[in-house]
Amino acid sequence: MAKMVKAQALDLLRNAISDIVDDPDAIAEDLLRALKREQQARARGLAPMALHDAPPATWRRRAVTLH
Repeated sequence: MAKMVKAQALDLLRNAISDIVDDPDAIAEDLLRALKREQQARARGLAPMALHDAPPATWRRRAVTLH
């Protein structure tokens, strides 16, 4: 069931960002990884990480072109 939910979430993210970025699959996967890290941090009782706290190299690799 978790795989189905992940697949649905990935599809929703991909569709939501496909109109404005060059590589929506990569961005969606990065966002899912960031959400997973945030969930793990919360489970360990740590302060939640913001999505924009991804390492700069991640965002440089995923350079996007806005329409």
